[in-house]
Amino acid sequence: MGLGCYVVCPANSSQTKKEAAIGYGAHVTECEPTDDFNARQMVVHKMKKDLGAVFVHSCANADVICGQGSAGLEILDQVPDVDAILVPVGGGGLISGISTAVKRKHSKCKVFALEPEGADDAKRSFDSRILTLNESYPTTICDGLRTSISEITLEHMLEYVDDVILVSDAEVKTAIKFLLSRMKICVEPSGAIGVAALMNQDIVSNYLHGCEKIVAVLSGGNFDFISQSHLIG
Repeated sequence: MGLGCYVVCPANSSQTKKEAAIGYGAHVTECEPTDDFNARQMVVHKMKKDLGAVFVHSCANADVICGQGSAGLEILDQVPDVDAILVPVGGGGLISGISTAVKRKHSKCKVFALEPEGADDAKRSFDSRILTLNESYPTTICDGLRTSISEITLEHMLEYVDDVILVSDAEVKTAIKFLLSRMKICVEPSGAIGVAALMNQDIVSNYLHGCEKIVAVLSGGNFDFISQSHLIG
């Protein structure tokens, strides 16, 4: 289409992700890592003004959510009688899209959002039904899930998601090692959180009792073997 792509991301974002974006042709600009989005919004506002660009939010955007819903339709195409789907939640775009698409076609299927204990804004917002952001920047190995949900993604979650399940970083580490050593699949921490939940028998008993066909969405393979090597050591 001949259009330029400009990506604003926190300075502490995975180097692998930043290099991948640059490799695909994007211009990457870093900002301070704050959970209230103020730093990012300031950079975005300046870039919009300087470049005449159109801002597309990575999560809180109806078109983005609609596009991510296609993953849910693919799941239903491959596993029409799926009982439950486990989806990582950071900003909430993926869980919003998948849950909306799936529930409208297969209402009996359970859809759960998976979130790290160290970044539990979605869980607190879901339980209280009020958007509740993290008070400080989250500390979790799931770097892709550190961002907070928004009003629009919370709205989708309250309508279509069955519950939000919290998983510890230790459990995610175990899942990463299992996926790499046994399944030969390289998955970043954020994407491995669904498998981590399945390896926790308490979670399986409390949330997935009676479910025979379960899909865990592995939403990313941007594993940084330099900064994250300790997770598989």
